[in-house]
Amino acid sequence: MRRYAIVRGLDISADKVGRYLPSNYRVEGVATMNEPWGDPYSVVVISGVDDHGWTLDRYVIPRLGSGIMATTEIDLSHPVMKTIPME
Repeated sequence: MRRYAIVRGLDISADKVGRYLPSNYRVEGVATMNEPWGDPYSVVVISGVDDHGWTLDRYVIPRLGSGIMATTEIDLSHPVMKTIPME
C-alpha cells in the first residue's frame, strides 16, 4: 500500500527533503497551503511503500524530524493531493 505525507520546514524544498528519503520513498511535488488565518506556506508531498524496516512512521518521519522538518501522514482525499500531478 502506497503511503503519502506532507513535509513542512524552514526553507523547505524538494531537493532538501529528497536527501533524507530511502529509495522506497520519493518526492511527488511541492504545493502551497494556507494557515487557518490565511498565510501561505510551502509543503513537499512524499509517497512510498514500506519495505522491511524502511517505513513511513518508524524511519522516514523520524529521519525528516532530525533535519527539523515536520511530517504528517495524509491520504488521497487531502486537498493538497489535487494540486500535485500524480503518475
